[in-house]
Amino acid sequence: MLRTAIFLALLIAACCYAVRRGGAPERLVAYAFLAAYVLTIAVRSSRPERYFDIETGVFIVDVLLFFTIFAVMLTANRIWPIWMTVLMMMAVGGHIAKLIDPTVIRTVYQIMLSFWGWPAAVLLIIATWRHQRRVARNGADASWRRSLRGAPRPTLRPPQAG
Repeated sequence: MLRTAIFLALLIAACCYAVRRGGAPERLVAYAFLAAYVLTIAVRSSRPERYFDIETGVFIVDVLLFFTIFAVMLTANRIWPIWMTVLMMMAVGGHIAKLIDPTVIRTVYQIMLSFWGWPAAVLLIIATWRHQRRVARNGADASWRRSLRGAPRPTLRPPQAG
């Protein structure tokens, strides 16, 4: 399918860009996306039965991807992982909707799972581009919150009279 080929090209481009030019959080998420894509292909149902019932293997892969991005969100010195976590939460929510209501139409379930990958890939490209801008402007870009501990802290001086 053309749509799948275009998405795969976008995903590979986003991940390659993030691996080559991104900071540690961007690279980690790129590797997680690539692993999740390969695992999803390996564990999904065969074509005729796909999406009629909950895709258990894909559900597990999506939950693992969600928790990976959630961990990045908690530790990275970035804003974009918050948005990425929400996108992945929506994909996991698609599985939960099918689990709660098995009568969810096959096409709706498929869209609920696959839609979020598009904005996630674009978000990774934007995140990597912004990382490059911060490096160009500041000479460096702290990847993780704990890496900020060694940074000099501004000292508060008491107001001076006069």
